[in-house]
Amino acid sequence: MKHPISLLIIVFLFSCSYSSNEQHNQLNAKDQFDSYLRIQNALKEYPDSIELNLQLIDYLDSIKNYDQAIQQLNTLIQKDSLNQGLWYQKAQLTLKTKDTLNAKKYFRIANSIYPNLASMLSLANLLAEQKDKEGLMVCDNIQEMFPGNDYQADIYFIKGVYFSRIANNAKAILYLDSCINTNYRYTEALMEKGFILYDNYPNSSALAIFEAVTQLDPMYADGYYWKAKCLEKNKQFEAAALQYKKAQTLDPELYEAKEALKRLQLKK
Repeated sequence: MKHPISLLIIVFLFSCSYSSNEQHNQLNAKDQFDSYLRIQNALKEYPDSIELNLQLIDYLDSIKNYDQAIQQLNTLIQKDSLNQGLWYQKAQLTLKTKDTLNAKKYFRIANSIYPNLASMLSLANLLAEQKDKEGLMVCDNIQEMFPGNDYQADIYFIKGVYFSRIANNAKAILYLDSCINTNYRYTEALMEKGFILYDNYPNSSALAIFEAVTQLDPMYADGYYWKAKCLEKNKQFEAAALQYKKAQTLDPELYEAKEALKRLQLKK
């Protein structure tokens, strides 16, 4: 997911105006469009180039045009239906459209062609999110097929997600703690544990968990948002408003933070 960046950058972000951010976004958009034109022109000369087609798919993915990206992938798959990587990429893109049923189907096809570690972990995580016990079985299969510990934190995390979704909070925290102990920078596991504490344990240490997340990744908007929720729950409204503002600045599309600020404004 996301990576830690210096806290100094946050201070700089708050000192910048929205107009300068908009100019920066416009420049990025122009660069992206120029890249798109270069790819399209190259494809006219080399229409069968796999590399150019994949670059086009990556571009469409970057601008969230998932449907067209999938269509482009379908063209490649028609020519090479046993390419595991193409099916895996199609599954990932399909998941972004929230079509979980077909995403599972494509992950399964990818794994039937070649049981890749990444595609198996992706399938296991998707199943766990849907409270499907098969996700645990896929995790066990991974451990049998791929000896080693490089992915152990991921296995703990996926099992933690499964038990969280079926409301077995004690077991979920056990696995999430194992994940964090294996990789203390695993922010997703910290967030999941924070959610459980916030929802189920009054006067818990959820705030400390989300504080740890923002220390690990100072650019992670959701971390600040959930810190704010904890502070608001404790009636620390001024401190909560500051955290909501940080979340909204880092992610302007986090509308929940905007609504929370309106709510706190009414309490003054």
